[in-house]
Amino acid sequence: MKMKNVKIYGLSVLNKIIHLQFNLRFYYFVKLQRKLKFFKVSNSNEILKPTIEHNLKSLKQRNLRMNGLIKPLKAIELLNDESKILVIGPRNENDLFLLSMDGFKNVIGIDLISYSPLIQLGDMHELTAYFETSFFDVVLCGWTLSYSTNPEKVISEIVSVVKPNGIIGIGVEYAIDDPSLDFEWKKLDGYVLTERDKLRDRINSVTQLKNLIGENLGDIYFQHDAPLKNAHLPHLMVDKPSSVCLICSVLK
Repeated sequence: MKMKNVKIYGLSVLNKIIHLQFNLRFYYFVKLQRKLKFFKVSNSNEILKPTIEHNLKSLKQRNLRMNGLIKPLKAIELLNDESKILVIGPRNENDLFLLSMDGFKNVIGIDLISYSPLIQLGDMHELTAYFETSFFDVVLCGWTLSYSTNPEKVISEIVSVVKPNGIIGIGVEYAIDDPSLDFEWKKLDGYVLTERDKLRDRINSVTQLKNLIGENLGDIYFQHDAPLKNAHLPHLMVDKPSSVCLICSVLK
């Protein structure tokens, strides 16, 4: 049976409006108001120093991979449009707009880079320095955990600021964990972090994410273990690298 191509014009128009809003706000806050700020990472042993430089190169890019964590939230009956959501490491406002498109209105981000009043400048290893404990209904940590030399501390801080039985979502990019490629990765300055030797074993599976959460792991709402195993190599950048994702409740 041949499938028909159906154009959903409403969604296309909405996406164009969001894209226009994103660009206008970026121009206003960065170019006109000069609000771009950076967190001082020099005194931290847990933040890889090239992180800011690496992410600045994609600051104006709209990446849709966070939908892998956002879309499953719609099926969780414990959440509604008033649920308080924290996004760790959004880089720009795009992830917050994606959440708003799915009806979530009470959203804030935290990042080492910020130009927006919607993004708190700060360190994911010190969430309790910026937010009250047991405050958020949801904390999303999408594709940022790999930037940390101390992921256990990040998870501990996430557990602290989320409510009891609240939801956490974690996503990481799948990678081929081959030590023989480390030198080749380090030569790719600007794409892969140059302080790679400070990182421990790559978080590459749902099981590893569950082990990080440990005794605080509650109900599993969604998990995705990168079945296609698409991964970047030093000589080959794939279009759609696979992701490992986990969405669960928190026991505390």
